[in-house]
Parts: sequence; structure tokens; C-alpha cells
Amino acid sequence: GVEVKIELKGPGTEEPVIEMVEAMGMINVVTFSSFHHERIHKVRRLRPQLHSDGTHVYRTGALFAELPADFIERAKTVDATEVHLRYDFCNRERVNA
Repeated sequence: GVEVKIELKGPGTEEPVIEMVEAMGMINVVTFSSFHHERIHKVRRLRPQLHSDGTHVYRTGALFAELPADFIERAKTVDATEVHLRYDFCNRERVNA
């Protein structure tokens, strides 16, 4: 199936976007992402539900304009389920992190 990545670009977009995705019955194919990690952290606070296997129902992706050395730790701090990297940031070491 098709996966959908929705970037939360503006302040206050988290709740209305979540509600729209829920109304469309698409939560199982959507990842909410942002360069502003507090926005994906808010998604996590608003919808903390877990599947029985412990994975998050609402997936979130931390985006990075510049890649800090601690990018994995920063993503974990906001409980992101994914890290989205620019193509030129990708190398074997970073992908295996």
C-alpha cells in the first residue's frame, strides 16, 4: 500500500491534522513529521496509544535541516518513531545508527 508522510509546518497544525487523518480512516498509513520536533512531540502527547507489540499507533518522523551528531538522541527525546534524512546525509554509519 501507499504510505503518506504529512509535514506539520505551522504552529497549531498538530490537532486539526490528526483529526482530519482520523476522520479519513488513514491513521495506519500516515507518519506525522516536522523539522520542529516539539510538533511531533505534541502528536505523541495527544495520541500516546500503543499497539499490543509496543509500537506506536501514531507514527512520527523527526526531520533535520542540518544533521547534528546526536540526531538519534534528539529523535528519541521527542519519542519519534522515524528519522527522515536528506539524501546527502545518508551513509552506512548513519543508517545503521
